[in-house]
Amino acid sequence: MSKRPDKRRNRNSLEFVETGFRACWCNAQDLVASSKALMDGGLHAPGLSLAVLALEELAKLCAIDGLLYALYLDNLAAYL
Repeated sequence: MSKRPDKRRNRNSLEFVETGFRACWCNAQDLVASSKALMDGGLHAPGLSLAVLALEELAKLCAIDGLLYALYLDNLAAYL
């Protein structure tokens, strides 16, 4: 009979990923609110810059999502 494979050991816990999601979401909301305040005050260039930073925070959600599939020894070769 075939031997049952060992249980997959993920590199990061679900709580770690959830904390990252929440942090990025809160940061994005803060940046959007600040951007709106600047733009309402006629400061369009700084407002746009903060809006771009908000988009970057949202893009981090995709990167953090990848941590759900990272295994403990995935990047071991990079450190050798």
